[in-house]
Amino acid sequence: MDKIKQKDFTDPVKSATSPISQQLLSLCESSTDPWGIKDVDSCYMYGNKAYLELLNLPSNFNIEGRLDREMPHPISEFSSESRQQDRQAQESQKKVSVLDIHPYGREKIIQPYIFDKLPFYDSNGNCIGSIFHAKKLQFYSPMNCVHDQLPSSLLLSSPCKTFSIKELDVIFYALQSFSAKEIARELNLSHRTIENKMQEIYRKATVCSLKGLKDYCRERELDKYIPPKFLRCGSNTINCVSDYNDSEAESFRL
Repeated sequence: MDKIKQKDFTDPVKSATSPISQQLLSLCESSTDPWGIKDVDSCYMYGNKAYLELLNLPSNFNIEGRLDREMPHPISEFSSESRQQDRQAQESQKKVSVLDIHPYGREKIIQPYIFDKLPFYDSNGNCIGSIFHAKKLQFYSPMNCVHDQLPSSLLLSSPCKTFSIKELDVIFYALQSFSAKEIARELNLSHRTIENKMQEIYRKATVCSLKGLKDYCRERELDKYIPPKFLRCGSNTINCVSDYNDSEAESFRL
């Protein structure tokens, strides 16, 4: 195994009874966000209650010493990608952000989460693994910024009961400014079928243009809705070279 780089830390405090400091454990245990820690071989050292719930595992599940491929959850199918991402964080000493889409939670709903993976150091500045924090993907468009609106989570169930499932599929692409021909290709339907569906959608929304439909959907948060069928399970690195300064590194030493 290649040698992992070191950071220069001074006056560290290390728990005498645990490889992870009590302060860090308390932080993770009190958080409602999923947190976990792995060693340099990507074996789990720790996972908090929120992470176990995310994977639909019992609260007394023993995660310590397991690899992702040994987990009773669909993430096991992407263990090689996860291990490579852990390694990138350790070797680059930078944050690695990952978009993971899997059936998450007790309801096993396919949904997107962002996992931020950071190198994890011991009291001597040696990288002994990686620590990760997960959060549901937030929706934030340029218009949200213009209108001073806060980011929000994507919706996987329609907040509006006016439209059928097939109409919601068409609306999703229409809101991305796809033409009727482009929507037809995506949904494997005829151009005429899409045009007819759009007219029915306009009628139900009592609008007469795409702009009117976009305004209607924004007011009802339909612009945040994505049909679950369009989400594909996977694990993809968003960036490998995010800025990661010494103050952040010191937050995750033992």
